[in-house]
Amino acid sequence: MSFVFNEDVSTIDMNNYEEIIQFLTQQFVHQLHSNFEVVSDPYLKLRFLQKSVLKAIDSEWIEQVDNLQQLKSSVNNRQNGQRNVVFEYHKVVLETYEYMSEDIKRNIIRNLCLSILTFDQSGDIVIYFP
Repeated sequence: MSFVFNEDVSTIDMNNYEEIIQFLTQQFVHQLHSNFEVVSDPYLKLRFLQKSVLKAIDSEWIEQVDNLQQLKSSVNNRQNGQRNVVFEYHKVVLETYEYMSEDIKRNIIRNLCLSILTFDQSGDIVIYFP
């Protein structure tokens, strides 16, 4: 959640799922508020949120397209294995889409928490994504 973390976690029961989720949620909110303190203008805050989400979607979509291209090239090998190629293709595509969806959510959180916000000479926000 942060590049700088120096809190004591020994008080957290690592076997208690709810307590862990609560702690991580608090860390997320704290880090998000820290990033928002850098940006005071509501319009720039909105742009930060939009860019963080779009960056996560964009990077995962590029990876998804690459995965689909690799799958497309391996379809002929599956056909030689006497399998139903269309069924196999749809099955794998659905699995990779579900993985992509989870990775997008993970990357949105990462982008919101670990991005470095600065301003250029004209006062426009510059975001350095992790």
